[in-house]
Amino acid sequence: MSRSIVITGASKGTGRAAAEALAAAGWQVIDVARQALAKFPGQFLTADLSRSEWTVELASTVAKHGEILGIVNNVGITKHERFEHVNCSDFSNIMNLNVRPALQLTQALSARHAERAIWTHRERLQSGDARTPVPIELRCGEERARKLDSHDGR
Repeated sequence: MSRSIVITGASKGTGRAAAEALAAAGWQVIDVARQALAKFPGQFLTADLSRSEWTVELASTVAKHGEILGIVNNVGITKHERFEHVNCSDFSNIMNLNVRPALQLTQALSARHAERAIWTHRERLQSGDARTPVPIELRCGEERARKLDSHDGR
């Protein structure tokens, strides 16, 4: 299985460096930025993530891609000002670009992963595969329960 990852804000700086490093390490990189470049590691998708409708379209496209194991959310803006001078409208715009695309892309990908996980789990149960891994949260919960039991709940 190839390892695929989405990198937003991938046309320059940290995003570009992450794309190059991950591609060199064998990852299938899906790069997202407003402007395509001539040479780029991996598949390039053009999207202006400041526009919610473009992000929805991108999320749909990315979700159809297949096995994507992660997102590097590098898109973002900042405004350097003193705390007492922060303008709420500017803050809202910053949060909209810095956080919303990551939320939308993660939702699209997690829905696809959840759908695949349910079918994979059903297939394993039907095949009698006893090697189905226990999610880490359950293992941690079981370990905590054993500790509580061994100490009479203290």
